[in-house]
Parts: sequence; C-alpha cells; structure tokens
Amino acid sequence: MKNMNSALILIIICIPVIIIILIGISLVFYKETILGNGQKKKIAGFVFAIIVLLLFLLSLFSQDLFRKNLNRKISGEQINRYIRESTEIEDSLSIDLPNQKLGKQKKTIMLKYSETDTELYYYYDYVYYSKKYNKYFSLISFEGEDVFNRITEVKNIVLTVNKNIFNNSSYGTIDNPVPILRFMGKNESIRYDNQDFDKAYMNKRYVGNVTKYMKFILPEKDLENMSNLENTK
Repeated sequence: MKNMNSALILIIICIPVIIIILIGISLVFYKETILGNGQKKKIAGFVFAIIVLLLFLLSLFSQDLFRKNLNRKISGEQINRYIRESTEIEDSLSIDLPNQKLGKQKKTIMLKYSETDTELYYYYDYVYYSKKYNKYFSLISFEGEDVFNRITEVKNIVLTVNKNIFNNSSYGTIDNPVPILRFMGKNESIRYDNQDFDKAYMNKRYVGNVTKYMKFILPEKDLENMSNLENTK
C-alpha cells in the first residue's frame, strides 16, 4: 500500500512538471516565437531548474517505490488455514497486574528491505493472566492503542484463538503468552460505536491481524510446525 501511495504521488507531481518542461522547451527552440534572446535564456534556466527538481523527486520517491520487501512471504492458504483452525472461547478479563510485563505494551517490528534498509512498525498488545484457562493471553492490536481504552470496563470477553497455538505447551507463559488476534466484548463493546458487534468489520480486521501476525511475529519454527500438522491430516 505504501508503494502504491508513492507511485500515485509521483504521477501527480510528474504530469504537470513534464507539461511545464515541454512548454518551456517549445518557447526556447521555436524560431517564430516573439520572445527575445534574454527571455529565452531565462526560460531555459527555469526549465533546467525544473528538470533538476524532477530528477531529485524521482530519486526520492523511487527509494520507496522500488525497494524490495525481504520479509517473510505468507500465502493466502496459510492465512486461511490459521483462521480455519481457530475457535472462540469466553473469558473474564483480569485487571490484577502485579507484573510489569502485564497490561498494555507498545511493541516493535523490524521490517527489512535489505541488509541496511530497515523500517520500524509499531503495534500494541495487552497481556493478562486467565484464571479460567491457567494461561497468559496477549490481546494484539494493529489498529492502534485506543482499542484498549475501555478494556478494563468490559467484564466478559470473547477471544478467537488458534487451536494449534492454544494447545502448544510452549505458549501461555508470561514470556510467551497465547496470541489473541480477535477479541471483543460479549455483552458490551470494547471498541467505540459498538464495532465489536459489526461482524463484517471484525472479520475483515481479523484477516488483517492474522496476515500481519504470521508475516512479522509468528516464529518460523511454529509456522513450519503448523504446516506440518496440516500436511499430516
């Protein structure tokens, strides 16, 4: 999406600039023009400056437009498999946060385009301990931190969890909580404007969250294990 925006901006800038350059060139070189030599030189200088500016803009935007994404590639089938193997569970959110690793945290993902070209991407999570399941859960948000503004006001919540990860004994600790990529209030909405109960919105958000999680966060070994489990079925 970022590359598409860069390309659109580049096109919007280039079209009028190229038109100005062509008009300027025609005025300078057209023999029958009424302009004197002094005016032609000024126009030529202006055209030259515009060309230099255009070349600078091209080099600036091409860094985003043509940079390669070296991050993990995830197929549509892998995303669909993760969603197919997910289920909903109910829980009550604990607001007892005795450890600094609990509660809302700001996390960082390193996006890699080359050995020297990297970019930071931020997301948020809310980690809590579930007495019902005897596990730590991480409510992950790629939609900003505002989604957690009312989190402690909602007692009963519905969580969508991948069954393979939920049953994996290496998940559920305070250092490696079970990732929750869709969460909502059961009787009252965590999000404003009752978005929790907008099924189309929540489904679209869930697909996007799964895509980002599998692409940037899920450990490679766990991704391979999930693929191996699918192949044995």
